Amino acid sequence: MARVFALTVSLMVSACAAIPPTPASAPQNGSLISIRNESLPFCGRCESATITVTSDGRVWVDQGHYQSLYEDWKVRRYLINISPSTHAEFVAALSSIRPVGNFRRDESRACGTDQGGLLLSWDDKKGKDSYYFDFGCDDPQNASTIRSIRSAVAVLGIQKSRLSWGLTGA
Repeated sequence: MARVFALTVSLMVSACAAIPPTPASAPQNGSLISIRNESLPFCGRCESATITVTSDGRVWVDQGHYQSLYEDWKVRRYLINISPSTHAEFVAALSSIRPVGNFRRDESRACGTDQGGLLLSWDDKKGKDSYYFDFGCDDPQNASTIRSIRSAVAVLGIQKSRLSWGLTGA
């Protein structure tokens, strides 16, 4: 019985170790794009999700949630691989919303700041750029921004039901 338990624990640990850490910056001569959500301040069931895509075709998906207690945070993390053509489609889907430098969609009077949002970031030969999209903004551009983000995530083959993002509308 002890051997079975030790083997089970060993297999669980090795499975976790098989996923390399998510990179903090782009690989040399490559690119990194990250989409990370920000939970609502009073969310009840708070959820987080981050997708990190590198130009070598690796995609890290980190999802977490807790139900009313900060102590019971659950995390699911996995790595998928995509083809160069899928990576190109992903980059193209987000190209229309990539700013030069840093841009925040929550800096207008039409934004309610308690709705959570998404932080998109790019790191490549063009530079380091970021776009903060607030779900509480009532702006005519929101529909096209949401379509771009949804399209990019769909290209990766990640099911909408697995993500907690409030990409409603449009």
